[in-house]
Amino acid sequence: MREMEKKEFIGLTLLSSAVVAGGAYLGHRYYEKNRPHWLLNRLKKELSQYGTIENSWINCTPVTTKDFGEVHTGYHGGIALKEENQPLTYYEFFIDKKTGELIEFTTK
Repeated sequence: MREMEKKEFIGLTLLSSAVVAGGAYLGHRYYEKNRPHWLLNRLKKELSQYGTIENSWINCTPVTTKDFGEVHTGYHGGIALKEENQPLTYYEFFIDKKTGELIEFTTK
């Protein structure tokens, strides 16, 4: 390989690596930003079989909590559910950030 070809090859390799790293970084940021909303929508879909979702919210800033000696990082949120022939019921929940597991679900 000639000297100029080597420099071009190295330059293209570095440029390709930078593009891949930038894409991975942006993809991770998008995932982290939208994860709470995705988890909320999944929970709403589950609960919609029991009634009509009137309102819902989720705090997009993760918090850490201790439950029965286990530490969980996740999101707090709430849902207002109107079940048939029942008054509107308000629930609060805590969903694990990584696993999506519903850690806490209580009536308010």
